[in-house]
Amino acid sequence: MPAEKTMTNVQKYGDTSGAGVPLVLREAMDTGRLKAGDNVVIVSFGAGMSHGGTLIRWTGEEDFGRRS
Repeated sequence: MPAEKTMTNVQKYGDTSGAGVPLVLREAMDTGRLKAGDNVVIVSFGAGMSHGGTLIRWTGEEDFGRRS
């Protein structure tokens, strides 16, 4: 994967453990790098060499109904 297609935040915030994924997703949204319909691969690792990953299609606000 080319570096320009990836995002990481450990150099900015340090080890945020489980909060790293939502933090980097929010930063990607705020900087315009993440838009509705984008495919996103999320990979993270933690203590004891635990790791996980998933592939999702990012949705937009219009994909969620408004609640009254």
